[in-house]
Amino acid sequence: MEQEQSFEMRPMEKGDIDAVCGIIGSYCHFDGDHSRAYYAEYFTRVEAGRAERERNFVACDKATGKVIGVCGFAPDKYKLPDILWLTWFYMDKNQRGRGVGTSLLKKAIRDAMELGARKIYLDTGNEDFYQDAVKMYNKFGFIEEGLFLDYFREGHHSLIFGLDCSPMKGDCK
Repeated sequence: MEQEQSFEMRPMEKGDIDAVCGIIGSYCHFDGDHSRAYYAEYFTRVEAGRAERERNFVACDKATGKVIGVCGFAPDKYKLPDILWLTWFYMDKNQRGRGVGTSLLKKAIRDAMELGARKIYLDTGNEDFYQDAVKMYNKFGFIEEGLFLDYFREGHHSLIFGLDCSPMKGDCK
């Protein structure tokens, strides 16, 4: 028998920005600052009706209502209709091991596929604190396709992963 989840997922709301950016910033201040700018722009697009292929959602603890994770996706910057990019995927460090990350990533993949994504890309860093996420990406079938050496600064690279959704239609539900 499957155990009931102690968290629920819902669309991210503007009021979640501080909690989400706090989680992201607990890993990396650079990402925390840049995520705040992204979410401000995202909600401006939502309010203007210009975020039709962009989604962000949070996981919340059922008992407290506290935001414990975030994930989403956005269109490709070149506007390729069947390419989406995973956006900020982070968990509260104290909530790991509860299935939150797995559930959020499954939802992102499923929703992206429902919008017709042929491929989902993501970028991440090579720092130690990203390695558990890299393991999860690999578990879900993401393959490292690119590397930008010294992208953030010397020794800190940007890794590009891709997931080919075309042969998986329906498998991630």
